[in-house]
Amino acid sequence: MTNPTILYPSYHNVLAHPIRLDSFFDPFVETFKDLKGAWEEFGKTGYMDPLKQHLQIAWDTSQNGTVDYLALTKASISLIGLIPGADAVVPFINMFVDFIFPKLFGRGSQQNAQAQFFELIIEKVKELVDEDFRNFTLNNLLNYLDGMQTALSHFQNDVQIAICQGEQPGLMLDQTPTACTPTTDHLISVRESFKDARTTIETALPHFKNPMLSTNDNTPDFNSDTVLLTLPMYTTGATLNLILHQGYIQFAERWKSVNYDESFINQTKVDLQRRIQDYSTTVSTTFEKFKPTLNPSNKESVNKYNRYVRSMTLQSLDIAATWPTLDNVNYPSNVDIQLDQTRLVFSDVAGPWEGNDNITSNIIDVLTPINTGIGFQESSDLRKFTYPRIELQSMQFHGQYVNSKSVEHCYSDGLKLNYKNKTITAGVSNIDESNQNNKHNYGPVINSPITDINVNSQNSQYLDLNSVMVNGGQKVTGCSPLSSNGNSNNAALPNQKINVIYSVQSNDKPEKHADTYRKWGYMSSHIPYDLVPENVIGDIDPDTKQPSLLLKGFPAEKGYGDSIAYVSEPLNGANAVKLTSYQVLQMEVTNQTTQKYRIRIRYATGGDTAASIWFHIIGPSGNDLTNEGHNFSSVSSRNKMFVQGNNGKYVLNILTDSIELPSGQQTILIQNTNSQDLFLDRIEFISLPSTSTPTSTNFVEPESLEKIINQVNQLFSSSSQTELAHTVSDYKIDQVVLKVNALSDDVFGVEKKALRKLVNQAKQLSKARNVLVGGNFEKGHEWALSREATMVANHELFKGDHLLLPPPTLYPSYAYQKIDESKLKSNTRYTVSGFIAQSEHLEVVVSRYGKEVHDMLDIPYEEALPISSDESPNCCKPAACQCSSCDGSQSDSHFFSYSIDVGSLQSDVNLGIEFGLRIAKPNGFAKISNLEIKEDRPLTEKEIKKVQRKEQKWKKAFNQEQAEVATTLQPTLDQINALYQNEDWNGSVHPASDYQHLSAVVVPTLPKQRHWFMEGREGEHVVLTQQFQQALDRAFQQIEEQNLIHNGNLANGLTDWTVTGDAQLTIFDEDPVLELAHWDASISQTIEIMDFEGRHRIQTACTWKRQRNSYRSTWRKRLETMTFNTTSFTTQEQTFYFEGDTVDVHVQSENNTFLIDSVELIEIIEE
Repeated sequence: MTNPTILYPSYHNVLAHPIRLDSFFDPFVETFKDLKGAWEEFGKTGYMDPLKQHLQIAWDTSQNGTVDYLALTKASISLIGLIPGADAVVPFINMFVDFIFPKLFGRGSQQNAQAQFFELIIEKVKELVDEDFRNFTLNNLLNYLDGMQTALSHFQNDVQIAICQGEQPGLMLDQTPTACTPTTDHLISVRESFKDARTTIETALPHFKNPMLSTNDNTPDFNSDTVLLTLPMYTTGATLNLILHQGYIQFAERWKSVNYDESFINQTKVDLQRRIQDYSTTVSTTFEKFKPTLNPSNKESVNKYNRYVRSMTLQSLDIAATWPTLDNVNYPSNVDIQLDQTRLVFSDVAGPWEGNDNITSNIIDVLTPINTGIGFQESSDLRKFTYPRIELQSMQFHGQYVNSKSVEHCYSDGLKLNYKNKTITAGVSNIDESNQNNKHNYGPVINSPITDINVNSQNSQYLDLNSVMVNGGQKVTGCSPLSSNGNSNNAALPNQKINVIYSVQSNDKPEKHADTYRKWGYMSSHIPYDLVPENVIGDIDPDTKQPSLLLKGFPAEKGYGDSIAYVSEPLNGANAVKLTSYQVLQMEVTNQTTQKYRIRIRYATGGDTAASIWFHIIGPSGNDLTNEGHNFSSVSSRNKMFVQGNNGKYVLNILTDSIELPSGQQTILIQNTNSQDLFLDRIEFISLPSTSTPTSTNFVEPESLEKIINQVNQLFSSSSQTELAHTVSDYKIDQVVLKVNALSDDVFGVEKKALRKLVNQAKQLSKARNVLVGGNFEKGHEWALSREATMVANHELFKGDHLLLPPPTLYPSYAYQKIDESKLKSNTRYTVSGFIAQSEHLEVVVSRYGKEVHDMLDIPYEEALPISSDESPNCCKPAACQCSSCDGSQSDSHFFSYSIDVGSLQSDVNLGIEFGLRIAKPNGFAKISNLEIKEDRPLTEKEIKKVQRKEQKWKKAFNQEQAEVATTLQPTLDQINALYQNEDWNGSVHPASDYQHLSAVVVPTLPKQRHWFMEGREGEHVVLTQQFQQALDRAFQQIEEQNLIHNGNLANGLTDWTVTGDAQLTIFDEDPVLELAHWDASISQTIEIMDFEGRHRIQTACTWKRQRNSYRSTWRKRLETMTFNTTSFTTQEQTFYFEGDTVDVHVQSENNTFLIDSVELIEIIEE
């Protein structure tokens, strides 16, 4: 394969559905989605087997590192209200118990399997705070854990038995028992097992505070040495008890028609509320009690503080923030609860240099520009940082290299953060451009999500180096140290993404020749992976295609206002907004579907006094939807459920019990009209089930029938009704069928049947002429849709389902289809059209020779008119436009139409027509259907000449691009060809090909690695680079097989090697290399030659790649050595002869640091 043009044409004939690029969080999202579905089914039927299977899958994926099991458990709490109350037959506790006590999945490292989940907590905390806790043990808790699991299992079993879903005898082949109604005796058994489980948990819970104490100690309390471990375990036990209470209440109320002890249930509800309050207070006070003192100007203090807060937040506070939603009284059991958490957690400071944390730290707030100094706020206190309401898209780090006075300086000195609506550039200053030894540049663009950032550094008399790495070791700038003095240890945080990176400088230096203020370190702030700045309601259930029943809570921190202050509230999962008297908070909310909502607010007041609030909603058309004041009594004056926060008692109150919000942008205004400060936690939107009945039209007048008959006939070009009229659109056909359906069955039954048959024929003809496949997004369509795009049913402006492109918050939002060249005719004009019910920031692109159509459509929200028998459509009640807008004559028309001309056919590259619709801004969305691309007419001579000029221009650019790609690929192609015999990529590699030849091959990054329109999908050049990578993978496999040394390239760490002294893997230029730290460090391996034939001589070649000092290799009964003493990576080869079947390989440092990239021992059988 010697010519890149052999490869090149293949990428033009790509599928219409380019592969979607994976996100770092996709495995978690998919696992949680499957669990959610399994829980929904289990909650409705009580049938356990499918749920157990998905729990097993979740556990397995956590064991291989694909997902974080603790994060999955934490996220599962949100499922507690998922099953509608009328359908639920089992409570959520029956699922949650198996999360906490994964007895199905084997045993932990302790003898008691019930401790397995808590061992996971210990391991995760160790990772988060980089401590060992070597003396900590769970031994004193084992009996308590066993008792809790036993009692909860009894409760589980009694619930299952009550609904006829208990264990069944054998020989019942393929039978799934049907859930039944419990008897009174069964419900009494469930109540008693609930009491037993509650008592067992509450007896054990105090001992979670300090498991190191004897079980006879009746007053255990948290200890500063172990609180990082014990508070998360206490939180887990408390969560079990709260969910047990919630589940029992839910179960008892579900079957209240059988037996219902109202006084006991009411008392249990009170107990649940009190426990939420008590447990929350315990978590809050404990967190504050042991929180380290922060000195923002000292790196060691900053790191100690950050480790404590992030561990407590991720393992305890985040969970405690969900506890109020377990209150059956205030949170409905028939909605999915989704609460945004805007709290920030911070990484350790990485850099400016590593090896000593007791240095000054100048934290630079890159979000706060100023006109002095380096241009941003310096000496910042991270405790004052808040969620900035922006979403990080990508980042770049700047690095510079300077050789000054025999000292090599190479490090990062700036960064660029790219957000959806702005770019922040910081640093990159004080560069001496006149110094020819000064080199500087930005590193590669790193796209979000980004999970971690680290710095590795080396400081000596002649070297001042650091390298910056992200996402587990990907180098992004700087120089890799030859011998590391230290490296930061920031790990990826479970289900968290980086949103801001703050720069850090230090006036201290590790060595007198090192730079200070120019060298930057970094500290990252992390937020939940699914948090976005936008507030979106009106989600669609993809199964029912109807609005989902959701409770969405948006922190007030996501709003804005003049001079608003933010105050810390760790228990809320967000900072609270402090509104002084008559201050106003504003928040934008995007509603995707018109429906009714209950709107609530969670707040506290100064001194827990009464609250006075003015609540105002401005709808999409600028009209007031509600504009009124509310007075709420103080917490003490009524029996209100509250949780104590740092600034008062947080309570819920209803702002409006039921209000219909139209689809589109809503502006929410909340004003404090009291003299006392108001602390806003969040605003909640609860979607309400629809109670309205669709109005139907019923035509009984002969005049109506005559009008509709005429409209049906006008769909066709002739009385034969075999061809559509040229001007008839697909949407017009749908409008006519709505009128036909409105004819009375009783009066016009025969005529209606005949007319419907004709309209069906018209629809089929419309589909046949449409070169798009699935213009109505019906089954079998060939659209490439973004992952959140969904079909919606029952919209009055559409016949059948339509496509909703949601706001592109977490993921892009688009619909795309490519028309194959074989479907097109030469020298022909095509019409592109469709109907939009509503859109904001909808981008429409039609491309053949280069984006012939590129438009932005904003179609206002308008309601449907009643179906009429005349020719007017049912769009729309006048709002911003009149009904005439539907005919395409108005600038904001619901119906769009464009033309695109096709010249000569380009079948060799399958040029085709590309048609895409996407949402351009995060708060946009669109409702679309009836999309068409149909043949219009042949081109005129003048039009043919015009399109020929376009073709020539396109062809020239195409050929130039092909030549540039071929030039870019040729060096890599030559390298890969050299690896293989006869340049056959499917054949055998040359005997001389080794790891070094492989590592020298760099697959180039081509310009179209990503799709030009569909963000997040592969582009056409990926096909080329994949073929290169596959050839390299095949070569690697063959080289690996011929190497007698096991794991000679260190791809599997130190597996198969015997290690002595300080030998460890490190990253050098993004590759793993072995570092022998001192002369007492070595690795060795013994190899036995298979099928060795006596004294037959075998020639072996040994290839090493290393840096600095010396190497010695030992062969059994005979010593052979290879010596290395260079300051750069060097490869050496040597041939040895021996007659035995056993070889000992020994790699030894003879001085200081010795770096090894790979070791090879290859048989060469002499003829």
